[in-house]
Amino acid sequence: MTDTQHRRGLLQRGFTLIELLVVIAIIAVLVALLLPAVQQAREAARMSQCQNNLKQFGVAMHNYHETHGQFPPGYVEPDPLRPNLAEGIPGTAWGWGTFLLPNLEQTGLYNKLAPTEQTLRDVFLSMTPEAVQKVKAMQTRLAVFRCPSDTGPTVNDRHILAPTADPAQYVAVSNYVACNGGGSEPLNHGWTMTSVNWTGVNNGIFGNCTSTSTNGIPDGTSNTILMGERAWEIGGSSVQQRCNAASAFGVYSGNSTASPFDVRTHLANGTWGINYRGAGSPIPPIFLALTPRHRNLLPLGAPTTHGCAASFSSNHAGVANFVMADGAVRSISESIAIDPIGSNRNYVFQNLCNVADRNPIGDF
Repeated sequence: MTDTQHRRGLLQRGFTLIELLVVIAIIAVLVALLLPAVQQAREAARMSQCQNNLKQFGVAMHNYHETHGQFPPGYVEPDPLRPNLAEGIPGTAWGWGTFLLPNLEQTGLYNKLAPTEQTLRDVFLSMTPEAVQKVKAMQTRLAVFRCPSDTGPTVNDRHILAPTADPAQYVAVSNYVACNGGGSEPLNHGWTMTSVNWTGVNNGIFGNCTSTSTNGIPDGTSNTILMGERAWEIGGSSVQQRCNAASAFGVYSGNSTASPFDVRTHLANGTWGINYRGAGSPIPPIFLALTPRHRNLLPLGAPTTHGCAASFSSNHAGVANFVMADGAVRSISESIAIDPIGSNRNYVFQNLCNVADRNPIGDF
């Protein structure tokens, strides 16, 4: 065989265009089949990390409880009628996220913020060189406060803590909120802001200057939500809901003692269940004779928010993660039964959010 014939034979044994297209089509089919599996595996890993974060919070809460005999207060508003028994905080409006830092291996950050020496409000109003350093410290992204599936930024420009909407004073986003209750009190815009010992209100574990212990949860620690998730946004681009997550260190407290508290920056209640997709100002019919239940808008012209900005939500498909008062982590379906008019009656999710409604709870 001559060299020319040998080369011609090699050329004839190459791929034809049709064979090449068939190979490409097979590869495309394989990629299409494998990509969802890869995405599911990644989401499963993110879901597991989110649950691990909540497990860490549960352990930290119980370590705090072991030391102080109670869970940390939801937030601290100066009020002589409702003193905080655990921290001795002199003022407004540090929250559970700050008090829990030493139990999350963040003692250095806690010491830098020094919540027993200066109120959160005064930090923002004074902006001394020391206060500026405190604000910068509060802008640090803390991994344990973030769900890996969430798409939010590092700092929260929606649920703000400072009296003015100043980007230099935005603090770190948190995807985890403490439970304030089922949401039954119309005069407080659905928030049960006072101590859990205040009679007549079905409260959650966390509120203003609360001092809840495990003995103060007659419904049982395994049947009561301690904390849960709140996403930055949920839904597709055409039906996106702005849930705005939370801020990691406390609640908005205005620029004076007369300013309203916006406790949704750090707490959540069960009024709108999980992954609520709708407006943030429903008016339950039974409250029309008293006052419309609504949410205060964020200060200084910040955007109106959806109902999920005051409740629980996540970017996990159809569920959100929670840690119960006994430290167990649970994934709860967004289709769980909730009170359709928001009056905190005997519905499963409302019962899980309250500490003492004494309603029986089945499987959830």
